[in-house]
Amino acid sequence: MSKTATYLSWAGQIVAGAILLIAMAPKLLGAPESIELFRELGAEPWGRYIVGVVELVAAALLLVPGTGKHAIGALIAAGAMVGALGSHAWRLGFSGDTGAMAGMATLVLAASLLVLYLRRGELTGPRNA
Repeated sequence: MSKTATYLSWAGQIVAGAILLIAMAPKLLGAPESIELFRELGAEPWGRYIVGVVELVAAALLLVPGTGKHAIGALIAAGAMVGALGSHAWRLGFSGDTGAMAGMATLVLAASLLVLYLRRGELTGPRNA
């Protein structure tokens, strides 16, 4: 990867990873607004815990240097954000606080797709000569 691509990737990784960590904490800590959101989705408490753990794993894979697993973290994050945006379209809506959450999910999705594109070589494994 070129130096520019590396910098762009790390910018995307930091944006996506930081937002995921911020979003994950209320889910795993049982914040009342998170409980209410997952209750509205019909997935409280198990859905809240699963989504929180998925976000934590994705953030860790995106942010820990030297693992070579950044693309996998981006793939997990992108999948989670597609699910989040689907929940907004299907049930939660896009106004008020839920609109802000959907905006953050869109930002994480965009950053994750950028990282996934720039680090796609991590997904193919070593090449034989």
